[in-house]
Amino acid sequence: MGAGRGNLKRRPVNRVADGTDSFELDPKARLYLCLAAVAEGTVISYGALAAQAGVPRGARWAGRELRQLPQGSALPWHRVLRSDGFLGLAGSAGDRQRKALLAEGHRLTATTRGWRLVPPIAWSPYA
Repeated sequence: MGAGRGNLKRRPVNRVADGTDSFELDPKARLYLCLAAVAEGTVISYGALAAQAGVPRGARWAGRELRQLPQGSALPWHRVLRSDGFLGLAGSAGDRQRKALLAEGHRLTATTRGWRLVPPIAWSPYA
């Protein structure tokens, strides 16, 4: 259930004067579109991603939605981190995220709290 063209749900917002409907994407579809726009070499926080999708203060919501992505998703889910720069995933998902970030050229450091990007962090311009 990726953000493919056929999977984007649309709902009518209002009817314009000529009788046609204007459409708006639902928040989950906007989240996937915003995630797809995160450029290689940058990362974004869960909260900033949710704000871009139109859900202010929705960091936990964004995390829950990203958790539901299928295993082989083409979306760059690994570029989403906690706001303090730590990887938000644990276990095998955290290992996959760490390896994907290292493959993109990010530098990570191990701390007692987990893996963290080495500052300065190239945050999204929307953070």
